[in-house]
Amino acid sequence: MKTLYLIDILDDPNHAFEQVFQNFLDRESLAIPYYCIKGLHEKTNFDAVLTSNPAGIIISGSLQSVSDRAPWMLQLETFIQKCHAQQLPVLGLCFGHQIIASAMGGTVETLKTWEFGVHPVYQNPDAEKHPWLQGLPNTFNTLQVHQDHVSQLPIGATSLAFSEKTPHQVFQIGSLMGVQFHPEYTVEMLHTIIENRHHKLIAKGPFHSEAHLKAVAQYWQLPEAPRHILKNFLADLK
Repeated sequence: MKTLYLIDILDDPNHAFEQVFQNFLDRESLAIPYYCIKGLHEKTNFDAVLTSNPAGIIISGSLQSVSDRAPWMLQLETFIQKCHAQQLPVLGLCFGHQIIASAMGGTVETLKTWEFGVHPVYQNPDAEKHPWLQGLPNTFNTLQVHQDHVSQLPIGATSLAFSEKTPHQVFQIGSLMGVQFHPEYTVEMLHTIIENRHHKLIAKGPFHSEAHLKAVAQYWQLPEAPRHILKNFLADLK
């Protein structure tokens, strides 16, 4: 099997994306050859990835915002466009979802409040046709950690799922798919985010205090359904 490439732009001191991904593989009893690339600087050699004939690409979440338009983001967008042209399978997670949309001509905007915690997502009729979405019910819970979202899809993209706050929770354009939620996360990771960044979630809502946030969070359980997306993506790699 060819190598899967992880583009790590998570930049979270509490969670290294490579370890998060490995934890997912271990929990699901999967063994996939992969190589992790740090994508947070403009010297990253994405052309070397393209010439290596990769099995596929996963783009992580990030603490950054697509609207910052940092040089490394522009370079990553060019890479995404080349992946699309070469029909390479790419799965973008949260920020990865947003930067795929931006690279292909869509619009990313900021919500008034965070979409954080366990939230239901609803599939559109076209979702049942996509191989990476097989085995998911029409409605399923997800782990969400975002304030930015894709407000307008690129031309030629198909919206596959939505939530109450977000019109495009999953979309597909050619060989690229973005998911706004985190199929690789655990509830424990959300609790770590609460410990370290609760002030942001309270300042912009929807939570009114740290006590309120922790009271809600004690009832969260790991949603299994969205993990099928990542497993389906990995199973589809050649």
